[in-house]
Amino acid sequence: MRALLQRFDIRVSVAYGLVATLWIVLSDLILAAVFAGNLPVLTALSTVKGLLYVLVTTLGLYIVLHAELRKHQQLETALQQDIAERQRMEVALRESEQRFRNMADTAPAMLWITDLDGRTTFLSRRWCEFTGQTEASGLSWGWLDALHPEDRDEIRDAFLSASKTRGQFQVEYRLHRHVDDEYRWVIALGTPRYSDAGQFQGYIGSVVDV
Repeated sequence: MRALLQRFDIRVSVAYGLVATLWIVLSDLILAAVFAGNLPVLTALSTVKGLLYVLVTTLGLYIVLHAELRKHQQLETALQQDIAERQRMEVALRESEQRFRNMADTAPAMLWITDLDGRTTFLSRRWCEFTGQTEASGLSWGWLDALHPEDRDEIRDAFLSASKTRGQFQVEYRLHRHVDDEYRWVIALGTPRYSDAGQFQGYIGSVVDV
């Protein structure tokens, strides 16, 4: 906005200087040629010419400044509307995320979400209660630490492969149950998720103790 105003100041100053110079030079030449030798008339017309110049330039500057002010007001209004819309979208997104988290945390199955590269970005409370992990420690590939050591590489490869093929997948593995320090067989089902524009965003899935 400041840069626009600076450019406008320069344009107005240059235009005013050119118009003033042309007006003074050309009008003086015309009056001198037409009324040569008639000093009283020439003096009177010079006065009228000066007053007319003040009137015309004042009116012109008012029109230009008023138009520029309206344009900046429209830009400012559009900017404020854009900011307000972004804020509404952010609030709606936070509310949507909170509703999803509430539903996920009360679901009987363990729920998870991954990004484009297969890294986990969300683990439900049920996962944390079952494995003893915190959500923070289970994010990215930290959740693999809760699997049986013999299953970790295979399951990691399965998640990476699914992120490339982008199809639904199902795997079985042994998951550490924190409450009794045992490994339980579980089934993990993953479903690809897409944005409104149809872009692949990762997976959402569940883990069920069998």
